[in-house]
Amino acid sequence: MRRIFIFALLVLAVLALADIYALYHLSVPGYRTTVFVSNMSEEEANFTISAFDCTGQKLWEDTYISKEYSTVAINLAEFIESNDDCWGLLLIKCDQLLHITAFYEDEEYGLLNTDHVIEPVQASEDTKYYWYAAGYVNKGNSETALVLINPNEDEASGSIWICNSNGETVKDLSGTIEPFSAKFFDLIKFIKDDVGVVDIQSDLPIIIGIEHYEDGEIWTIDNIVDWYTTTEW
Repeated sequence: MRRIFIFALLVLAVLALADIYALYHLSVPGYRTTVFVSNMSEEEANFTISAFDCTGQKLWEDTYISKEYSTVAINLAEFIESNDDCWGLLLIKCDQLLHITAFYEDEEYGLLNTDHVIEPVQASEDTKYYWYAAGYVNKGNSETALVLINPNEDEASGSIWICNSNGETVKDLSGTIEPFSAKFFDLIKFIKDDVGVVDIQSDLPIIIGIEHYEDGEIWTIDNIVDWYTTTEW
């Protein structure tokens, strides 16, 4: 018992200094997310994985130990109960380098797509704002939705500017995102029959899930985990 307790303390101490990897999970009825977490180091890796719903409530958490270059498959449907709020942040803390492959599946039709997260959430010293960009296609049968996710223990605040193909801002929004929670933006409500980009400013590092729809059904899901620039003003 004493050895187990000491080992647990060592694992917690290591994870306290760990990098944070984050991505979007969709676990509402009809959809599921599976992640394959690969240890890319020549040493044993300890990692903790946590799933949150859109309100920031923790749904599940567990700790794994993986050998060098080994992969752990985690099907979230085995651990969390699906409901309409079951989408948002999947957080992974690890003391070694990881490669994460996400499988997004429609339970009726099968695999939607895969996405890859190869770097942790990046914080930068002397930064006031982090800037992200996400392209959209709202044309024909295609629509785009964004999910802004806060992987931090503190509230994040920021703004978004939805620009049309001519570079004009058609809508600007600002607000806050509670710790570990997410906000959904259906871009078709703001702009139709056009393509363009959404410029996103945040005072903390965030991640962005992009849902692409065809004929009203989700077709692909992607993650943006890195900013394109930072500013000190």
